[in-house]
Amino acid sequence: MKTIIVAVLSNYLITAAHAIDILDCEGKATYNLQSGLLTLPFVNFEGNSVSASLNLISGSNPIQFSLRNLTDTQQTEWPNSRPCHSEQNLSFGDTILSIPVLTLDKEKLNFRVELSYLPETGNFRLNNVQPIQLARLEPLFGSYFGVNLDWGVDTVAGITEKLGFSPNVFVHFTHFPLVEPWTGWLDEAVVQIKDQNSGAILLLTLEPHDGLKSSITADALDVLKQRLQVYNDLGVPVLVRFAHEMNGSWYPWGQQPQAYIEAFRAVANVVHQTTKSAMLWAPNYGGDYPYSGGQYQSTPDLLDFSLLDTNKDGKLDQKDDPYAPYYPGDDVVDWVGVSLYHWGNLYPWYENEISDNNKFVSQLTGRFIGDGGDNEQSTPNFYYLYSESKNKPFAITETAALYLPNESDSSPELERLVKQLWWRQIFSPEVNQIFPNIKMVNWFEWRKSESELGGKIVNWRITGNEALTESFVEDLRRSYFGFY
Repeated sequence: MKTIIVAVLSNYLITAAHAIDILDCEGKATYNLQSGLLTLPFVNFEGNSVSASLNLISGSNPIQFSLRNLTDTQQTEWPNSRPCHSEQNLSFGDTILSIPVLTLDKEKLNFRVELSYLPETGNFRLNNVQPIQLARLEPLFGSYFGVNLDWGVDTVAGITEKLGFSPNVFVHFTHFPLVEPWTGWLDEAVVQIKDQNSGAILLLTLEPHDGLKSSITADALDVLKQRLQVYNDLGVPVLVRFAHEMNGSWYPWGQQPQAYIEAFRAVANVVHQTTKSAMLWAPNYGGDYPYSGGQYQSTPDLLDFSLLDTNKDGKLDQKDDPYAPYYPGDDVVDWVGVSLYHWGNLYPWYENEISDNNKFVSQLTGRFIGDGGDNEQSTPNFYYLYSESKNKPFAITETAALYLPNESDSSPELERLVKQLWWRQIFSPEVNQIFPNIKMVNWFEWRKSESELGGKIVNWRITGNEALTESFVEDLRRSYFGFY
């Protein structure tokens, strides 16, 4: 008997280690084509018999289902049962059935449900129910798509109009401690988010430019907590990215692991006292670690050098771990992530270059071998070490593909190729299968000069021209990001 096992949105969800024991159950499902109602058989779930009805959204392509209700044996509606949807295919001819995750919030828990479809009998068999432990601000299904706006020239309403939808996340940079004029600009951004899309997340990047130790004071932490709670009360959740890219050599908080960890933990303590805020740990991709030549590069005479010399050979180079010395601890980290761009294929980056095939996957797993060199022997698998093994949602905090608009080879077609071949790697189904914990990707929507290129202008945007934007949105709509 041929059985197709369908893990309902299993690629999108983190499951706990221990499954709930349930009775294996088989029953005839009823499907009314006219009403579009699919009723699954009663199943035994922790002593309760539960049926789930799903409503077919007519006219959608691919076919969608929305959760209609969950009932117990008394046929009463379960409180807090959550509607959801999934752009998954339904084809009985191919014996494939994909439906949204069934969420049972009776005990304030979420669950993943697996079903088998038996085409010979038309029956469905319940295979497994597993509890899902979500982190703070982690989506139940799918992944967030966000933008890193140039707030001086763009607005939430403006990017929403260009894209034709409102992103799930808006990235904002501000100095820490929170002082004017930075707080005024931040408040304005929050108001824009609330007015356009209340519920969208603010990814707040806090930059302690005055140094880690001098920035962390009781007053500064108290101001942060109060302001975050005000934003939360307005309906804007906040994901705090404190002192990002701390393993780099270009920021005044860079390559100082001891002070960084102490500061991160202090900030996390107040963030976790708010109702809808969370902490994100986000180093830079470690392929070029230790980023020699930066203003804040660690040297053997500095206090933290021994902590960074992870292989204890007396020097800091690419053979040392670019991540582990900076990790603040599982108890204070809610999300993990990295900044990951396509700068080009060979340093120095002065050309418009299409990315190597599979570059995005190989960089996240520490196996990148390209024109720029072989990182396979030196760069750890960041995704496995800090997301998969620790069961934490993963964010690509910043990404884009380098395009130089003022070069002799520049053209709209080349710009589309450079950027599209990068974003298609990120949005591909294969990436979703390899990295199911990716729950956020933020596009760097800026046109700016870059010091790494001697001040040359780089156009990172996907809204620079209408045709490019249309191509981007078309590919995004076919992915598992946003739109929910």
